[in-house]
Amino acid sequence: MAWALLMLAMYPEVQDKVAAEASALGETPGFAALSKLRFTRDVFREVLRLYPPVPMMVRENTRPEEMRGR
Repeated sequence: MAWALLMLAMYPEVQDKVAAEASALGETPGFAALSKLRFTRDVFREVLRLYPPVPMMVRENTRPEEMRGR
């Protein structure tokens, strides 16, 4: 979320487009109205592509393993 907010702050024209899309939903939109936020969804997906939440996974063996004689 922090990366998305930073990216929106860096690009005011995108921020304005996201705000306009959200304000077009009305005063108190329901949960079903979230599907109408297509541009906003695309913005968040792009931020997740650029800055993935888990850049590396560390795995730990539960028992010793042998691979190629090692």
